[in-house]
Amino acid sequence: MSGRRVLRLAWRSRPSAGVLFFDDVASGSTHAAGIDCMSALGVAQGTADRMFSPSEPVTRAQMATFLARTWEAAGRTCPDDTGPSFDDVPADSTHAVGIGCIAALGITSGTAAGTFSPSGTVTRAQMATFLARLHQALTA
Repeated sequence: MSGRRVLRLAWRSRPSAGVLFFDDVASGSTHAAGIDCMSALGVAQGTADRMFSPSEPVTRAQMATFLARTWEAAGRTCPDDTGPSFDDVPADSTHAVGIGCIAALGITSGTAAGTFSPSGTVTRAQMATFLARLHQALTA
């Protein structure tokens, strides 16, 4: 089954009766269904027990983990070769695997040679580019 089809099926089967996963996401929120879908897929695990922190910005490290988990939710496996190493990403970082995965897939090359800037935030424009690259990788 294609990655696109897996994600489409997941969206159709997402929880529909209000927020099930996070106490800080209002059931009538514009983003509640998307947040619930991503949680059901294992992409978004929240910031604490039953907390999503919907108004908080997303760091580059968190974005990498979201994209790597989306890749895996689509039935794909991250490459064994984790791609370029980044001097500013410790091997024991919670997000090191996700960062390595999206680097190996060609979704990111970092912010400069050997630098990923994991604590930096992602703009909406950057997120659009990362999502487009993920989509391209899933449909290639």
